Amino acid sequence: MDVYYDYACPYCVRGLAYLQELMPKYQSRITLQFIPVEAHPRPETYGLHTDLCAQGFYEAQRQGVDSWVYHAAIFKAAVNDRVNIEDANVLGAVIKQIPGEFDAEAYVSALKTGVYADRINDNNHQAYDVNGVWAVPTFIMEDSRRLDAREGVGVSFKDLEALLKATPV
Repeated sequence: MDVYYDYACPYCVRGLAYLQELMPKYQSRITLQFIPVEAHPRPETYGLHTDLCAQGFYEAQRQGVDSWVYHAAIFKAAVNDRVNIEDANVLGAVIKQIPGEFDAEAYVSALKTGVYADRINDNNHQAYDVNGVWAVPTFIMEDSRRLDAREGVGVSFKDLEALLKATPV
């Protein structure tokens, strides 16, 4: 299942929390593909840009950081703490708080050099131009069934569970 989300989106915080709660029941038949996007990609001027958070996701994956741990840290920083997520050094400080052998310097370097910038542009294109994502979070199954967020509402636990339940064994 492809999971499209934005790190500054409070509906994504909730939607991914629902998903994390539900996955133990369905992990044997559903593989997650997290695809971070920007709800308002550059050059749009609305809101904070989350491209660095999204790029950081791929550096965290490269370093072996659990996706859920990274999501929790970045969502907390962006949505709850409202730190300046457009600053690589600020994100590096957030990442230093993740327990384990995470190389925050390599993380910051990857963000400053844009190692994953093209990947985020590709994610945005895939989400908005190819798959017609209108709002995040959006969940798209391999067989094209999907659950799209409703603007100003997000997704419900019940609707997400129904999508997962309908997945063949």
